[in-house]
Amino acid sequence: MKEENTDNFIDWKHLIAVQNEFIKHSFSDAPLEDVLSKLTDHLDELNKDHAVSILIMTDDGLVPIAGTRFPEVWREFITPLPIGNNIGSCGTAGYLKKPVIVENVLDDIRWADFREYQPVHGYMACWSQPILDNDDNLLATFAIYFRDPRRPSDDELDMFEMLANTVSIIFERKNNEAILNQAKDAADAANRAKSAFLANMSHELRTPLNAILGFAQTMQRSPNVTQEHQRQIQTIYKGGQYLLTLISDILDLAKVEAGRIELFPEPLGLETFLRETVDMFRFRADEKGIAFNYQANAPLPHSIHIDPKRLRQVIINLLGNAVKFTDQGQVDLSVAYQNDQLLITVKDTGPGIEPEQHEEIFKPFSQTGNKLQKLQGTGLGLSISRKIVELMDGSIALDSNLGEGACFQVSIPVKADFELSPKEQNTLEQRDIIGYRNLQAEAPLRIMIVDDIADNREVLRLMLEELSFETREADSGEACLQLVQSWQPDLVLMDLRMPRQGGLETVQKQHIFEKMENIPVIMVSASVYVEDKENASAAGCVGFLLKPINRETLLKSLQKNLPLEWEYTELVESPKLNNPNKSLSDTQKAALLRIVRSGDIRSAMDYLEQMIQTPDCPEQAHELLKFAKKFQLKEIRRRLEPCLSE
Repeated sequence: MKEENTDNFIDWKHLIAVQNEFIKHSFSDAPLEDVLSKLTDHLDELNKDHAVSILIMTDDGLVPIAGTRFPEVWREFITPLPIGNNIGSCGTAGYLKKPVIVENVLDDIRWADFREYQPVHGYMACWSQPILDNDDNLLATFAIYFRDPRRPSDDELDMFEMLANTVSIIFERKNNEAILNQAKDAADAANRAKSAFLANMSHELRTPLNAILGFAQTMQRSPNVTQEHQRQIQTIYKGGQYLLTLISDILDLAKVEAGRIELFPEPLGLETFLRETVDMFRFRADEKGIAFNYQANAPLPHSIHIDPKRLRQVIINLLGNAVKFTDQGQVDLSVAYQNDQLLITVKDTGPGIEPEQHEEIFKPFSQTGNKLQKLQGTGLGLSISRKIVELMDGSIALDSNLGEGACFQVSIPVKADFELSPKEQNTLEQRDIIGYRNLQAEAPLRIMIVDDIADNREVLRLMLEELSFETREADSGEACLQLVQSWQPDLVLMDLRMPRQGGLETVQKQHIFEKMENIPVIMVSASVYVEDKENASAAGCVGFLLKPINRETLLKSLQKNLPLEWEYTELVESPKLNNPNKSLSDTQKAALLRIVRSGDIRSAMDYLEQMIQTPDCPEQAHELLKFAKKFQLKEIRRRLEPCLSE
């Protein structure tokens, strides 16, 4: 430290403390003006005979940003201060881009235009230093005014330069911060615009998909559809579901990037959940000619608390990739529950993944495999799956080498229940809903369907009338409010987006009328915005259904909000075998084999179930039906084809 000179306008000890404090303060969230004002106030307090001022460069010139010791009239006079030669200390320093020391403002030509204001501000000397950026552009000026004429000593020149450098560091730091914030704001705006675009595109795609998948579900249940048409309808339904999955994946990626993906945990029956998943992929594996093995490492809990949609998404992505990349051999799924963790392992005998690619495949749009395999899918599944698992406070690991298959291991902390409630025991046997019983009256329950698109109304009407609900349709919010007064429904299915008067506005108006305020409303929409669901709930809606409408989801929502009890298909015990040794006839074998070769597992089960109702049902039909229910079409072919070729 330099030797102390008591005549200096500030001592070195205070100067270094000021520099350290305000450079540190520049890293705070405080705005630039606040940091500079605190600096000038602090320096002014150290010496009552001087005043510190900082002028910032604008399009009009220099304007004061910090420094409070000057009268308002003086501040107004120099605002804005032009940049040029002989325009005071600061205007000249900004013009020359170097320090300007004016020892006496009354006899310095650079102050000629400002001398008359000296009695106003009361200062006789002014030293000014320009603050420049890395490209030598003027950012501001830093100036110290003195009550008496003053020539700086060498020490003071060093101190003055050091203070100016402190101001320069603050400017640089805050400018960089502003640039980063602007870039962040621009990126956030771009993400919001992208999310809005994708959400709107999703809405536009989900609307026609609602008709495609809705009519497909209705036609699948029709007894008048031939087996060939059933197969074609199933193909349409699968294609629609695949398109819906792609749309959801792209939207999920946008949510992940924006940090907006959410979890909605609820109790999930693990056995049923896994059985449905296993059946789906056993069928896919059988179609491809590879084995699918499932192992539940006991004891598994009967239910867990988790977001079922997201868990299903993770498992389907992992199993889908395993089946996709495995051309021969097998895919293994094992599930365990240990130390409050749900452990899922998916292993395959596919081509394997090089260790160098292990991290790469978790990036969006990254794909491995041959050209044909890369054409199947978006490359988003693993990226989204990892984000979902991490959001659940879990982990996903990969063990693989080229030519040795792949093994993905997922660990998710979950709360589990090992006891089965009586209600869950009664629902373990999944039966088809064919009607309902009104618990409050003999008359059928009334449901109003409100949607401006006729196809959407028809999809819901067919699903409801099949179960003997009485329905009425309205093509607008205004029509709904008129109809609901003369035909009072027990529940309203209301579309969110409609011309003129949307669903939310209609619901809010509906509650004005005394007769209508207690009618439950379920909002139906193709919108994936969380805000729409929240707004619907705030408006008083009792539920929110996302298009395309899924029949099972619709019926669950109706059960929750209507006084009804479902009626199911009866569990028919198979009749005794009159001829247990009799096998299928050649005609029956050929017919069944044609169905199995087409891949229509539903029609195969229907064919065999009809057969076992006959008094002389062959024992082989029962055996083949067991394979069909397990989606083991390959095993059915293995047993039938040799018999027909003999």
